[in-house]
Amino acid sequence: MGLLEKMLRVLFPEKSSCLVCGCPAEAEIICEGCMKRIGSRQGFSLCPRCGRYLPETGEGSRYCSECREAPPAFFMARSLGPYGGDLKQVIYMYKYTGYRSLCSSLGMLMAELFLKEQCFWDSSIIVPVPLSAEKMRIRGFNQSELLAERMGQLLNLPVARCLLRTIDTPSQSKLTRKGRQNNIRGAFNINGPVWSPGGPGAIERRYAKVLLVDDILTTGATAAECSRVLLRAGAESIYVITLASGLQEKI
Repeated sequence: MGLLEKMLRVLFPEKSSCLVCGCPAEAEIICEGCMKRIGSRQGFSLCPRCGRYLPETGEGSRYCSECREAPPAFFMARSLGPYGGDLKQVIYMYKYTGYRSLCSSLGMLMAELFLKEQCFWDSSIIVPVPLSAEKMRIRGFNQSELLAERMGQLLNLPVARCLLRTIDTPSQSKLTRKGRQNNIRGAFNINGPVWSPGGPGAIERRYAKVLLVDDILTTGATAAECSRVLLRAGAESIYVITLASGLQEKI
């Protein structure tokens, strides 16, 4: 099924069917089979630190060259799968067609991933990556915030919108890794509501272990910058969970 046909099914639904394959989906908009396939990492290895993928079987035991040379500010990142195929199309539908109800199924998959990764279990609060005011005006919602809220409901964890995007930076999509890092530097700040009684801009001790939620981790520049801001504010550790991660280039 092509992307246009999928979009038309969303805009003009004739019956309850899976957004990905078109088969009957009953109460859900993504059928059980597609949910399992979207959440699969088969055929890929990944860096244990940044979570980005290489087209090889199994999980890598060593950090990628970029994480060895310049470790990111976050401790670990994981995603449902590599940014491609059905997962890429579902993310596109979710972000750009206003089909917000996808956050229910996608948030459930992210919650399941959380439960599979033991390092995530000590997380005391969920923080979504914020959008700029301009993107919020255009899109009408923050896709990461909806995912964070869904995860919070399922995992019984508080969600704090304590990051503020202070600079509306140019798009990251066509920039190099270094360019992304420079572009995003200084773009975020602390904005409550997890300030300590000791003063503004400091995270309460009970919320020190942060799970950062975003939709896509490409090079990790955005997640790393958000993590630096949170660590400066008193966070003890940052873990990152996203819908998709980018593919590393083979060296």
